[in-house]
Amino acid sequence: MAATTTSSASTSEEFIRYDLFLIAIAKCLHPDPLDSPNFDGVVGKHAHSVDLGLSSVTQPISKTEKALLQRFLNKHPSKLQKINARMSESEIQRFYESYRKIPGRPEFEPSIYSLDDQISLRDKRAEARYGHEAQMKEAIKKGRMRIFDNNRLPQPALQSTVYSFIPKEDAEAYLKERLMDLQQVLGGSGTKESTRAPRQAWTPEFSRLAEVDAAVLGYPKAAEKHGMSRSQLAKSVQRWKEKLSPATSAPRSNSPTKQKAIWEDLLPK
Repeated sequence: MAATTTSSASTSEEFIRYDLFLIAIAKCLHPDPLDSPNFDGVVGKHAHSVDLGLSSVTQPISKTEKALLQRFLNKHPSKLQKINARMSESEIQRFYESYRKIPGRPEFEPSIYSLDDQISLRDKRAEARYGHEAQMKEAIKKGRMRIFDNNRLPQPALQSTVYSFIPKEDAEAYLKERLMDLQQVLGGSGTKESTRAPRQAWTPEFSRLAEVDAAVLGYPKAAEKHGMSRSQLAKSVQRWKEKLSPATSAPRSNSPTKQKAIWEDLLPK
């Protein structure tokens, strides 16, 4: 592809916002199971072992086991909450407590999509974004990808993550080298320069993550991690702070495990 950083943009050329392109790649590589219409919230199983007891490792669940689980749940609708893809941590724990008290239950426990799964998914997406950002910066540096500013003027190097644009042609070439398809990455939406990042729906769980990341990473990096503007992130964090007591402050630990432990007690029960 004959693309250089000094070429001008033609009036008919289509563009993709640089930061949204990175987010789209990460979401394509690590899709959200909540986007699947058939996802019921069960991501696997926790099996029992004679020696070790209940395993904390999520294992695949077969269709036969899934059917067995569903029959059991159907027998006890008054004792067990129906599993769904948006159960809170406290709801999941109450489900397990009730599940374990019922005789004749399956020899395994369903692994339910949880906050831990959401954290893992966001971490994988962040890793994918950072990896591709490094590759794209290298491509721009070597002239294999063109970069334009908000006025569609060619730039010799990446100046701003949010207000930079790449030609659709260059995006397609970049993905093709990595055996990926542009329409698949963009979800068939034809994302161009006018596309805005999807707004994150406010939930206590998300705001908890946003508050922790803002405290540890700082607002610019936290906003980039979650694919939103700093103002959107600040509003979400503010809504979360309003749910806390005035004496409560954000954890400053760099340990994800400690962060999770600190904030677990702050989630609405």
